[in-house]
Amino acid sequence: MLLSALIQRLNDIKIRNKLMLAFVLVVFVPLVFAGAVLTARFRQAALEDAVKDMDNAILRIKKSTEDILKVPINASVELMFDSRLKKLVNTRHDSVLDVVMAYIEYDDINEKLRNHSREISSIRLYIDNPTLINNWCYMQPEKEIANSLWYLEAVKSKGLIGWHYIPDETKANEKSFSLVRKINFSGYGSYGILVISIKKACLNSALNQESFETVIADSNDYIVAANNDEYIGKTLSEIGIFTGNSPKNGMFDHVIKGEPSRIIVKELKTYASINGLKIVSVVSSGSILKKSNQILMQGFLIVSASCIAAILLVFIVSWLLSKRITRLSMTMKQAADGNLDVCPGIGGDDEIGQLSRQFNNMLLSIKNLIFEVNESNMQKNQLQQKQNELMLKMLASQMNPHFLFNALESIRINSLIKGQTETAHIVKTLGKLIRKKLEVSTQDIPLKHEIDMIRCYLEIEKFRYKDKLSYKLEVSTCAEGIYIPPLTIQPIVENALRYGASSIDGRCSVCVEACVINNDLSVCVTDQGDGIDADKMDKIYKLLKCRDGAEEGHIGLKNVNIRLKLAYGERYGVAIESKLGRGTRVVILFPVRGDYNV
Repeated sequence: MLLSALIQRLNDIKIRNKLMLAFVLVVFVPLVFAGAVLTARFRQAALEDAVKDMDNAILRIKKSTEDILKVPINASVELMFDSRLKKLVNTRHDSVLDVVMAYIEYDDINEKLRNHSREISSIRLYIDNPTLINNWCYMQPEKEIANSLWYLEAVKSKGLIGWHYIPDETKANEKSFSLVRKINFSGYGSYGILVISIKKACLNSALNQESFETVIADSNDYIVAANNDEYIGKTLSEIGIFTGNSPKNGMFDHVIKGEPSRIIVKELKTYASINGLKIVSVVSSGSILKKSNQILMQGFLIVSASCIAAILLVFIVSWLLSKRITRLSMTMKQAADGNLDVCPGIGGDDEIGQLSRQFNNMLLSIKNLIFEVNESNMQKNQLQQKQNELMLKMLASQMNPHFLFNALESIRINSLIKGQTETAHIVKTLGKLIRKKLEVSTQDIPLKHEIDMIRCYLEIEKFRYKDKLSYKLEVSTCAEGIYIPPLTIQPIVENALRYGASSIDGRCSVCVEACVINNDLSVCVTDQGDGIDADKMDKIYKLLKCRDGAEEGHIGLKNVNIRLKLAYGERYGVAIESKLGRGTRVVILFPVRGDYNV
């Protein structure tokens, strides 16, 4: 029996070894083969990417440089067709004062310098007019300038643009890359040579972020910009990139400073120019091969580590993950069937644990969203019901507006004829109030429109009560343009007049104040009536809290409160304060939001 158990144990070991060998052959061999192929491919791709990066960098530099050069080009075109400039430089001035006044009147060149101070360092126009004053913008061409190659070339260029690396007289003859262009002044038979110098720092900014050694050279191989400041002003042959004249385009292998290097040259020629620029980028072959060799070594290490890790982890990880994933999948199935109260209860900080927590958060968000949707629909229905009630009341109170306004206008004219100016004024105010009420819709209106309706209403009531009624409307300027729902303040003013006029002596004083406090619009309506006792105030408080319409009385006050809370939230609405013998104070709170401002 012991021998039989030993044989069975040996058979289990052989089977396990065969399975392990099969696993190694199935996993290890394809992994090594794929790793070797991919590593070789990555090494080749690194070589290609290095060349592609150089090419992309040059294209990027070319685009940035073209954008920079467009600024002086556009400026030269504007000046070429500027009739005011033509008149200024071709006028023979009688005195220095005339020249100074002409310079003051025409300041476009200095304005262009200010507007393009990042790209342009100076603008100067060489013109043969001895009556002009040299102010570094308009200059007489001295003999040395007139005989220079770039000046002579510009004279013969027929208005085409030339790009030259020349001294700038306005900057102590420091050389700068400049646009040179002949401007013919038709009608005067004269011409001028326009020179616009470009700031060195602006050209260098197109190269500063490049990792490869890159320069920009003019047509004579003078370097005008580089990401190495030591190269600026030298020629390409002086820094060892080329011996003799450089080619305009292409890719070349060259030995620079004893190291094999690859050079890419791209020509940049602008609109209407007789010459152009060269963008030259240099990278050593050693740096490219070094990077690819590093990728080769990294690939070998990664493949080796992957093979070892695959053999050790595939058995352990697969079992652990499958158990937790199965549990999470069952929970998801229950949630899909409509049970949103399930909880997978899977812990851990790995991906499955995070997925479990996110799933729990998703279920909670769905439940909250369902609750919020139901609550929002209920509030929308309530708000729509209140708006419909308001519209029905408005429609029920409307009469034929043409008949009404014509009748009121007839009464007003008749009163004026009879000398009853006060009656005519009140009839006109009544017509204005009715017209505004007929124009009211469910759309929000500016606060000043609501105040206008209140003013009309109080003027009519003042005609009724005479000297017994006094009122005051104080609205801050910043509050007038704030949008509010219509007919939210007037019902409160009507209540204030109704209950404030019930005092013993029959006198009533109403005050309406509106101002913005802490990004909220506060409207306060105060009367000096007899006030309200504590029992009645308790009933009013309960009325404001009730939304089902079961309470009776103070319909306007309750309607305004419910409309504001449904529209803006529980924080807004109507608050009332009153004591017997001290009058009543009602505060209406609105939000101040961007979409409600004029």
